[in-house]
Amino acid sequence: MSRLLLDDVARAARPAKVTLLSRAAPRLSHSPYVRRIYAGALSDGAELALSMQVDDDRLGAFSAVLDELITTELGAILPGWRDPTVEGVEAIYLLPWQGHLRRLRIRLIGDGDVPAGGAGRDTAHLICAGDPAAPAGQPEAPVAAVMNNELPPEQSPASSVGAVLVLLHQAYGSAHHGLVLNAHRDMARVRSTLATLLRTSIVAGQPGIGWAGLDEALASTPIGRRCLPLVQELLAAGPPETPVGLAVTVERLMHLVEVAAPSTAAELAGPVDSYRQYLQAL
Repeated sequence: MSRLLLDDVARAARPAKVTLLSRAAPRLSHSPYVRRIYAGALSDGAELALSMQVDDDRLGAFSAVLDELITTELGAILPGWRDPTVEGVEAIYLLPWQGHLRRLRIRLIGDGDVPAGGAGRDTAHLICAGDPAAPAGQPEAPVAAVMNNELPPEQSPASSVGAVLVLLHQAYGSAHHGLVLNAHRDMARVRSTLATLLRTSIVAGQPGIGWAGLDEALASTPIGRRCLPLVQELLAAGPPETPVGLAVTVERLMHLVEVAAPSTAAELAGPVDSYRQYLQAL
């Protein structure tokens, strides 16, 4: 049985984060393979960071089921964006909480790994500890369903759109707090993900990586030619600095998705509508 250790956190974190931690920790510690949960970034109002310490031989399985776990247990409105620049598995999710969207950064670490605070800023606080003597029984659903699936699926158009929405929210948060360079970093990631979206949606199978040769590839198809001015409009926009700016950028993105991948736009209609509703509370 896991034990919650929130006293120290309550003295270091904002009240909204303490209540979110009180909800998240027990829901994420059901499995006997989760040994400890640490919290970082307690002084930052924009993001909550958690490190989940998992048995070494179960890291691959938890990586494969992480999106489903966070969506089912904590109500994330979109799959997480996996940060390719960090070693290991780290994803950012958007959680509805007290009328706003809260960014949750989840990092999976092994038994011998040392947790770090959010983005290396804070000390990591132990908030949940499993019983070290507890026997490792059968993993609970939904983990059991994918325990033998060690590799995450390839990036789909839907996951690309979800990643862009998460990154735009993060870029807005960076710009809003005066972290200009961080905001431009996030927008560079948005542009890279857009290239992946266009390749998988319109010119799948054609050679090329990123933006190289994408002008010619898009110009060779009717849908691609319709998308070119929409892409250029998105690329010309800088980091959204206001809620209105973020809302405008999201509408431009979804207009592009409706043209490039209408089935993806239909698939994500519900989550995107939720995203729009929470933007009104910024």
